[in-house]
Amino acid sequence: MARELCSAGSRWPRTTGSRSGRHASPTSSFPRRHRPIPGINLRATRTLDPRDVTVYKGIPCLTVPRLLIDLSDSLIAEELTALIHQAAYLHLLDLKALRAAMQRANGHHKLAVLEQAIEAWLDGSAGTRSRGETAFRRALTALGLPRPLTNMKARGIEVDFHWPDRQLIVEIDGPNHNRPPTRVTDRSRDDELAAAGWTILRAPTYELALEKLRTEVDRNIP
Repeated sequence: MARELCSAGSRWPRTTGSRSGRHASPTSSFPRRHRPIPGINLRATRTLDPRDVTVYKGIPCLTVPRLLIDLSDSLIAEELTALIHQAAYLHLLDLKALRAAMQRANGHHKLAVLEQAIEAWLDGSAGTRSRGETAFRRALTALGLPRPLTNMKARGIEVDFHWPDRQLIVEIDGPNHNRPPTRVTDRSRDDELAAAGWTILRAPTYELALEKLRTEVDRNIP
């Protein structure tokens, strides 16, 4: 989803959801069909209210609220929550303006996903923070597994994913977790949570995390 944020024409980062720094092609929205432009993803929209357009450095751009609405067609709630979190950090988020834009957004059938993302952010979620986390979250839906809380606190400790009713935590550890100081911190956190009755599943990739989760779920099925 990274450089779709270029549509906002603002200071919003272009590598959201990834720490790799790799950039995707920018996306532009048009109120009608447009001839292909090499290197740019074109997106046709049936309606584009003047209130959903702004100008940045002489370039017409979508406002942040309209951008979030458009992205709700293709992103999951946790990805949208991450964008909302970044927008708030950059002082680009106006929830009143976002809800007003949602009310006038005709033809968008996934506004419920955006509403879910807003509520998750208000509850303290930062959304997904890596491609691995996003892939894991998408896989959970594909497998029909219950939705976890994402990057929220369990007993005061922020964890990648957790299911409070099952007291189950999944952590997807990137390369930084191989550093000795980080391993010490992880062990200390895990010990504290385990002492409180939580089960912690750690894995270096989302695929391995899924395998561990499925094993844990199968083991606990009556």
